[in-house]
Amino acid sequence: MRERRETEDDFKKDEEEEDDSVSDLLSDRFRLSAISIAEHEGKRNGMEISQPIVACISDLVFPYIDISFKSDGL
Repeated sequence: MRERRETEDDFKKDEEEEDDSVSDLLSDRFRLSAISIAEHEGKRNGMEISQPIVACISDLVFPYIDISFKSDGL
């Protein structure tokens, strides 16, 4: 019985680690997309955006997309 519980706990840990890695990957991809969009919009408007500002934009946008997904039930 104890071995079974340990196996279930190990499975849950593995599943949580996998969820975390998928979440990190999606977070990174979203940030890269936000950076790409900000740079493109800047160039389209004849402006150059500094890298620290672009990084701040992507960091500020990420929490709002998380809220949006939660409110949509995703």
